[in-house]
Amino acid sequence: MIGPMTTPADLGGRCALVMGAGQPVAAAIAMGLAEAGADVAITSATADAEEAFELRRLAKRISATGQRSSIESVDMSIATSVQVAVRKVAKELGRIDLLVVAADLRPEQRPAERISDADWARVIGHNLSAMFYACRSVAREMLRQEPAPDTHRGQIIVLTVPAETFEAGTDAAYVAAKAGAAALVTALSREWQPHRINVAAIEVSFTAEVGDAAAAVLRLAGRSA
Repeated sequence: MIGPMTTPADLGGRCALVMGAGQPVAAAIAMGLAEAGADVAITSATADAEEAFELRRLAKRISATGQRSSIESVDMSIATSVQVAVRKVAKELGRIDLLVVAADLRPEQRPAERISDADWARVIGHNLSAMFYACRSVAREMLRQEPAPDTHRGQIIVLTVPAETFEAGTDAAYVAAKAGAAALVTALSREWQPHRINVAAIEVSFTAEVGDAAAAVLRLAGRSA
C-alpha cells in the first residue's frame, strides 16, 4: 500500500489528470495531488480488468480525502480512446490544470532480430504514441482555458526512464520508444511554452523508491501552483 506523503504546496482549486494511474508511482502521485487539495481524475493505460480493479480502489482513496475524483478506462495506445476520456474529464472537472503521463509497457527482453512487426508496434504504441496522444489531447483543452493571472494555462509532466538504467540486451523497441519520448518532451516544451503550457519530464529509474519518485513530481507541480 502507498502511504501518505508530505506535499510541498497547496494545490487547492486545481484539477489534475493522471493517465496510467495503475502503476505504483502514478498511483502515489494521484494520492499526493489529492492530499495537497487538487481534484484528481485517473485513467488506466491498457484497459485490462486487473488495472481497472486497482483504479477503482485508488478512486475510493482519492474520494476519501474529500476531493473530487473520476475514473476512465482507457487504452492509451489508441488515439480516440484517449481523446474521448480527456474530453469527459475536462467536462466533469471543468478544466485540466495538470496532466501526469505514465505510459510504460515493458516487454520481455529479446534480440532485435526477433522482434516482430506486431511487437514493435505494440511497444511503440504503449510507450511513445500513448504519451503523445495524452499530451496532445490535454493541450487542446488547456489551449481553450484562460490562464490565471501571472501564471500558466496548464502543466504537463511526463514520467520517463533515464537512459543509463538500460542494461545490455534491453528490448530495442522499448529503448527506441523511451528515447523518442524524451525527445518529444523537449519538442512539446518548446512549442507550447509560448502558449503558457509548461511541459517537463521526471526520470523514474527501474529501482526508484515509489515515494521518492512521486515526491519529485509533486515538488514540480507545487512550484508551478
